[in-house]
Amino acid sequence: MPALGEANVDAFDHDADAGDLFGDGSLEEGLVIESFNIAALWKLPVVYICENNSPGAMGPQQGGYPTATTATDSFTRLPAAYGIHCLKVDGTDFNAVHAAAIEAVRRCRDGNGPVFIEAFTTRWPGSSPLWPELATVTDLNEAWDPARIAGPHADWSRHHDPLLRAARELIAAGYASRDELMARDQNARTRIAAAANFAIESPMPEPATVSNYVFA
Repeated sequence: MPALGEANVDAFDHDADAGDLFGDGSLEEGLVIESFNIAALWKLPVVYICENNSPGAMGPQQGGYPTATTATDSFTRLPAAYGIHCLKVDGTDFNAVHAAAIEAVRRCRDGNGPVFIEAFTTRWPGSSPLWPELATVTDLNEAWDPARIAGPHADWSRHHDPLLRAARELIAAGYASRDELMARDQNARTRIAAAANFAIESPMPEPATVSNYVFA
């Protein structure tokens, strides 16, 4: 798993590049296509990361969000038409995503223009209904104790949860122990809870600040 190496991490230790993370539905907006054209014309150092989570989507007829309706058999055909270098990866494989990002950043810094990364994922069950629900909460213990996986979304947790996959691979490669992963997990949950409480307890902004940071 060389993508975890120090040299690769250092490749992100700069701020000269721009990045754009969006879902496949955004490709139906004209603004995205226009940005492809400008970025390609000016050879801008932009890394586009498209999360293609249409696989597994229920669609509006089953009470879920609509799936992509772009008239192409491959989303990479759109940026490729403007000469943008494209990569396809398994979005649940953190090592593959990291490697693709490293390649994209290096191409940008070498002056080769923008890069488009299509990351395939199976849609998280909680984002399928039109009104999101807390369908699953990842328990890292499930990574080494599959018997704990249960419920109506067990198949997604077992085969498509990127956190469980990452935990299994890190332990198998000897990069972390169960205790280390659980400690990191608890730290992340604590930080998220603190951020949520900060947002909830913060006062509403003053009406006079409505135009702050608006440039046009």
